[in-house]
Amino acid sequence: MDAIIATRLSYIAETYQLLPATHKGGRKLRSTEHALHYIIDRIYDAWNKGGGMVASLLLLDVSGAFDNISHRRLLHNLRKRRVDEKTVRWIASFLGERQTEFSIDGFQSEPYKLTTGEPQGSPLSPILYLFYNADLLDRCSQDENTAATGFIDDVAILAWANTTEETCTLLQAALREAEDWASSHASVFAPDRFQLTHFTRATSRIDTSTPLQTRWGVIKPKPTCKYLGVTMDSKLRWRQHIDEMERKVSKTIAALSCLGNSAWEVRTKEMRTIYRGVAMPQMMYACSAWSNAGWPDNGYTQKTLRKVQSLQGRAARVMSGAYKATSLRALDVEMHLLPIEQQIWKHNIEALDRIGAPPMRPTRQAQRRRTKTSPREAIQKTIHDREVNNWTQEQIDPFVAPPWWQGPQTYIEETAEKARKKHLDLLRQGKAAIHIYTDGSGINGQIGAAAVSPTIQQTRSSFMGTENVSTVYAGELQGISLALDIAQQDRVEGYRRSKVIIYTDNQAAIRSSARPKGTKLAD
Repeated sequence: MDAIIATRLSYIAETYQLLPATHKGGRKLRSTEHALHYIIDRIYDAWNKGGGMVASLLLLDVSGAFDNISHRRLLHNLRKRRVDEKTVRWIASFLGERQTEFSIDGFQSEPYKLTTGEPQGSPLSPILYLFYNADLLDRCSQDENTAATGFIDDVAILAWANTTEETCTLLQAALREAEDWASSHASVFAPDRFQLTHFTRATSRIDTSTPLQTRWGVIKPKPTCKYLGVTMDSKLRWRQHIDEMERKVSKTIAALSCLGNSAWEVRTKEMRTIYRGVAMPQMMYACSAWSNAGWPDNGYTQKTLRKVQSLQGRAARVMSGAYKATSLRALDVEMHLLPIEQQIWKHNIEALDRIGAPPMRPTRQAQRRRTKTSPREAIQKTIHDREVNNWTQEQIDPFVAPPWWQGPQTYIEETAEKARKKHLDLLRQGKAAIHIYTDGSGINGQIGAAAVSPTIQQTRSSFMGTENVSTVYAGELQGISLALDIAQQDRVEGYRRSKVIIYTDNQAAIRSSARPKGTKLAD
């Protein structure tokens, strides 16, 4: 039941924009890369303003974030952000009457009632915490030179100005707002785990040693900080992150080498699956930020590319048992691995597709002032340079339909004989219905869709493009859409039929029509 409420709460939060847009975690179609690029884009924007501003990042840490949630304050925040009363009351009941007990060295305490916290592991916990600390992000972003973003309980505050003294003043004001929020929400910050970093490439002009004065003491800036698993250095050169990633992947490859021992009897195919499922995500994590997309334009990036290529080469030798001098290209081919530069390009395209392209600059003069290019802009520029001028993005909604929406009644028979029998039954029983047959197909590299209704002698067809831009599955869905167009036109012309019965031979398309998820095509 809590999973159902979590889905419904997420739906109303996204549909009616009940949460700050800067809350990136625990939400559909958002990831850590959204939060990272939100920060990185604003750092580059600051660097491109005037003579080059400095951006200071403060990472907050809340002790026992989920365990210290005040139930009364959470319910108040839900009502404040316009969640319906029935849902709020259900959540109050869900959080109430919770008990716990301690067992230490054989001693068992009596059960006692919990008035704070929420059950970790419940699908409802992340979305509830977003509502709980949403005010924190709003209050820390009040100044026009300050921005706050959150990934569930990880909150980052970024301030930009001409000097680090000014940015620290802005961060102090934001931190006071954060303290007020904490006092009213029964939350406790852990200042010993705060991180402060001044981002600038003009180290001779800007003092990067300016500390932040707080009521807990002085927070000294560090040349690097770790945010959402990514090590960010003050110049955004990413050397430290690459080194850390290399160490992590090397350990994975060493473990893979142990599995390759004959005693374990792990086959090459299984080792490749482990490599792609463990080592590859470790390498590719947030590469849309650190790869900068334009490999040929930066010497250090070429060095980084060689490092990552070397990691894949080592893994391929472990999996295949090849000699050390074997060509990396040959190893990629033999082990059916996508070359690293292509893997990074693929990841960057997918990341830009999820996050969205950077905003267009209004004038050429404004564009010329941008002497430093953010990773997102670099990816976009590479796409343009490759002459993909007609590349457009489709807006994907988090929810295609409300969670409570009931889809059409569907029938998928086990055999062709049963399907033919069901078809005849529907024809006999549905004489007052409109019957429409659809299909999607690919012929000679061309994808098309069609719908035919013998009931009213109507047809529709659509060309979906080549197989490079479309699929047969998309054609099947388009065929169903054309069928609905025929039914709608029939209704506009004044016919009031009791049913619309659509026949198609693609089971995946039938299931998608009944329970659409995350795609405009199935809307």
